[in-house]
Amino acid sequence: MGTNYYINGKACPTCGKQEREIIHIGKTSHGWKFLFSPAIKWDEVSDLKEHLESLIKDRVLVNEYNEVQEFQDFWDGVLSRQGMKSHVTPEYRDHFKTVVEYEFSTTEGFS
Repeated sequence: MGTNYYINGKACPTCGKQEREIIHIGKTSHGWKFLFSPAIKWDEVSDLKEHLESLIKDRVLVNEYNEVQEFQDFWDGVLSRQGMKSHVTPEYRDHFKTVVEYEFSTTEGFS
């Protein structure tokens, strides 16, 4: 079982309504490292935590159940999974990539 994480679009400063822009950050799966979505431009990241915080600024981080997540709790969860099973294996090297120490999907149909 896994959980997907998203950044909801910016809220309108006047009415508070959420814009429809949603960024899929990635997902957790039982026993596996956190897998980042290709929507997170992994080839442009030098400090992933800082990059994610800049994407989330003035937005809302939610899980697939639309439950709001505090960024530090989310990030602690990413870090706690670092010692778990890797997606990056020889047979799937075309689908996943490790950048620095984090794993990213390279598949556009990522879900």
